Amino acid sequence: MAILPRYVLRQAVGPFLLSTGLACALIWTLQAMRIGHHLVGAPSLFGAVLSALALSLPSLLLFTVPVTLAGAIVFALMRLRERRQWQAMLFTGASPLQLIHGVVVLLVTVGGLLWVVGDWIEPAAVRALYRQLVHDGTRAWLFQTRSKQFHQIGPYSLYGDQVRRTNQGIRVRGLLLANDSASQVLTAERAWLRAGHAGQIQLHIIGGELRLGHTGSETRIRFGQMDHTVALASALDRHFSFVARMPVSSEGRAAACLALGLLALALGCGTLCRGQSYAIAALAMLAQELACWRLSATSSPSLGLVPPVVTAAIALVMLCVQSFAARRRKPSGSSAIASTPASVQRLGKTKAGDQL
Repeated sequence: MAILPRYVLRQAVGPFLLSTGLACALIWTLQAMRIGHHLVGAPSLFGAVLSALALSLPSLLLFTVPVTLAGAIVFALMRLRERRQWQAMLFTGASPLQLIHGVVVLLVTVGGLLWVVGDWIEPAAVRALYRQLVHDGTRAWLFQTRSKQFHQIGPYSLYGDQVRRTNQGIRVRGLLLANDSASQVLTAERAWLRAGHAGQIQLHIIGGELRLGHTGSETRIRFGQMDHTVALASALDRHFSFVARMPVSSEGRAAACLALGLLALALGCGTLCRGQSYAIAALAMLAQELACWRLSATSSPSLGLVPPVVTAAIALVMLCVQSFAARRRKPSGSSAIASTPASVQRLGKTKAGDQL
């Protein structure tokens, strides 16, 4: 890769990494505020937060990278044009397509990585994230249980005279467990509660009595020990079910990355001002994202590839026209000196003076 394409590439890499990091942090913070209060009280809250961040990172990258990469490309090229560096590089005889060679390589590489992440990594990460959130939410519910207070545990109400925390769960003395209609009431001297798999709470009860039916026709069953399981997943699913719907089309996100990147290159290499380029890029990003989501939700998800293909075709036509126009405007002879930017003329005079 020549010096000039590498220089253009370096101007885009920095804004791309910075904007991607900020966008992922913002989105993750908003999602953490949405579900964080359901995890408060878990015994290892800091570890749970770090693990959730790591498992949600593939989905965050699929959502943010196509937009942040296109924005970084437009920003870098517009900054080069405002500093007159783009015009100076064109004066050396390089065409716009030659100057953006490094950025195109970056674009194709990132698009391929997005396809790999969306097809292989993200689905497994989303499933693991959902399981972890349900498990941590169950443990958080257990550790939020207090003495002499009623707590809702699935279809039951739980009350304990004394509640003590342990490493595995909680220990309760004077347990009362009743369903919503009070047709089943369980009382016990002691009980241990711990989080099981898939949002289940396992109870080990000692010295209890089970009352079935209502007053006047109830049946009482005394027992020494009993193991019981209560499902809490249905209650937690209201808060964490959106995680299971997070996987998106890997082909659609990779195609969107390539299409928006090519459009950003076409806008950056054109003659529009900064505000016009940013406005067109923002509208194109918004329109393509909405179209992809609406078409992907239909019976034929492959329709979600139509907007990126159309956007990429338009961008390629714009790049070819701009490259042809740049060659037609290429100066020669004495007209080249007259059309040289002032910064380049001063640089040439300084070097000539140094040599003399």
